[in-house]
Parts: sequence; C-alpha cells; structure tokens
Amino acid sequence: MDKPLNLIGFDFGTKRIGAAFSSNPLAAPLWLEPIPAKDGIPNWQTIELLVNEWQAQAFVVGIP
Repeated sequence: MDKPLNLIGFDFGTKRIGAAFSSNPLAAPLWLEPIPAKDGIPNWQTIELLVNEWQAQAFVVGIP
C-alpha cells in the first residue's frame, strides 16, 4: 500500500485564508493559523513557508 501524501487544504476568503494539514486519511486534519489576505490574495511567502514546514506534496483548494 502506498504511503499517504502530506496534504495542505486552503479555504480562500477575501480577508483570511483557512488552512489545514493532514497526512492520515482516517484522522481529522490539523487546523493551521489563518493566513491574512488582501482581496483574496495571500502573502505568497507565507504559503511557501507552510509548504516547506509541513512538507506538503499535494493541495486541496476550496472554491470561494
């Protein structure tokens, strides 16, 4: 059986972007600190830091 992927989910809003991490499909995700946004645009350096910190291999993105 394949090893589960490290996933980060993003839920975009105009002022904040929700984020969560999961690597276990049978467990609840770990909610991360919301990311500030301006008109729905995040600070991309913050996104990059999350990706590197959690070693994300794939993403789930909610549609606003």
